[in-house]
Parts: sequence; C-alpha cells; structure tokens
Amino acid sequence: MGKCTDFNTVLMCPPVNFNISEPINTIQKKWFDLRQGPDIAEALREYNDFRSILNQQNIEVWEVEPMKGCSYQVFVRDIGVIIPDGAIVGELKFDVRKPEKVAIKQILISRGINILYEFETPCTFEGGDFVFLDDSQVAIGLGERTNISSLPHLHRILKKTKIHQVKLKPGYFHLDAVFNTIYGHISIVFPSALPTTFLDFLIASNFKIIEVSKREQETMATNVLPIGNNRVISASCNKDCNAAIQKIGLDVLEIEMNELLKGGGGPRCMTLPLYGVRR
Repeated sequence: MGKCTDFNTVLMCPPVNFNISEPINTIQKKWFDLRQGPDIAEALREYNDFRSILNQQNIEVWEVEPMKGCSYQVFVRDIGVIIPDGAIVGELKFDVRKPEKVAIKQILISRGINILYEFETPCTFEGGDFVFLDDSQVAIGLGERTNISSLPHLHRILKKTKIHQVKLKPGYFHLDAVFNTIYGHISIVFPSALPTTFLDFLIASNFKIIEVSKREQETMATNVLPIGNNRVISASCNKDCNAAIQKIGLDVLEIEMNELLKGGGGPRCMTLPLYGVRR
C-alpha cells in the first residue's frame, strides 16, 4: 500500500466559493449560529500560505478547478483516496458536495491517473474516514459520512490491506477529525469519540498516543499532514498538540488557519495526496 508520507504531489482547491450557508457539521454550525462565517479574502491568504509551504518542502500542488456553488470544495481530501494503482472516488453524503466529483475526475483523467472504482448510492464513502495505520493496515471510520455498505467494495479493492472498522460516536463527522497517524506508530487521538476496542487495539499494537483536548479537537488538532522527513504541517492555534508532537522529536510547520478551520477541516482535509504516484 505504501506509507502515509509516500507522496510528493497533492491535489488542492482554492477556497474561492467557501461559505457556510448550509452547515453540514457541528463546527460549521457553531460559526453559522454565531454569524461569524469565514472571511473569503483571509481564507484565500491562508490557503496560499499553505500552498507556498508545500512548494518550499518540494511537494507539488495540482489545483482543482473551483466549481460554482461548491462551498466546501477546499476540503478536497473527502473526495476519496489515490493509491499507486489509481484513484478510489467516493460518494459524498450531502447533496451540496456531490458535484465536487466532476472536477476531481477531470483532473485525474487529464493527468493519466486510473480510476479504480467510483462509489455510488446507497454507498457513501469519504476520504476523511480513511486513515493509514501502517504499510499494510488502514482504519475506516463508520458514522455520519461513510456507511457500512462501502466496506465490501473497499475489501475488494484493497485485497492485501487489513481494514479496521472504527464506529464513530455521534456528532463526529470524520475519523480524521478525531484520529490520525503520523510517523511509525504515532497517533493523535481524541479518545472520547472512539470505541474502546479501537483504543485497546492501538495500545496493544504499541502505538504511541498523543491525546488532544476537546478544545483542540474542535480546531482540528488531529488533522495534521505528515509530509516526510519527520515533518508535519499543523494549524498554529493547536499549541498543546503541536508541543507534544515536537516533544517526541518531530518538526512542526505551523500555518495560520483561523478562517479555514471554521469549515471543520485542517491541513489534512485540504490536501488529497497522490500516494505512490511519481511525477
């Protein structure tokens, strides 16, 4: 399968249409109710700073064409997964996001990337629920966005990969909003959202666990992006989690994300890595 840092190219989409006129998760609803939706100019500045950091770290960015009416297209990770054999294109839960697949498929086909499988209703599958554990195991979050009907298809596509089902507790929309892996067996976890069986599995498998607080879970502390050479990109507001990551010897590249975080996504959500695809 490859490691969670085995990429040098990512897809991203500028947040030119980013707004929260129709909240689809608890974080968006909070800002919507407060009437403090994202400032588009600031969100674009944050996006451009993030893209510049990726370029400085020798990671190429392929930009997806923004589609009118697609408010959450900046969170391109949710479209699916791209592995060495090709792309697994998801079926997004909410109607407001379903058209996003058009732009993704267009850029993949134009770049010569094979589409291995495309989910369709009644299955739902979103990339925010797909987390690599190591070279041969992945965790799949089952909850508000990815349903159990997707599992037989994933098993068929990922024949040599062990899939761990993780039933998310209500109110938590994606696995990567409460759990992520970075280097080796290092995981960032918000335990309250996860089943004890999965937490026990992590401990038994010798994962080093960095726990995040409820406050930093809401600002996507788990949603960091490992980019190789013991570096991760993280939102600068998550001071406690970032300090814990640095304490175990990793480098944290902090980026300001105050406006983008209002959508309920961090650096991981904003990037769709091309695992194993060489430029």
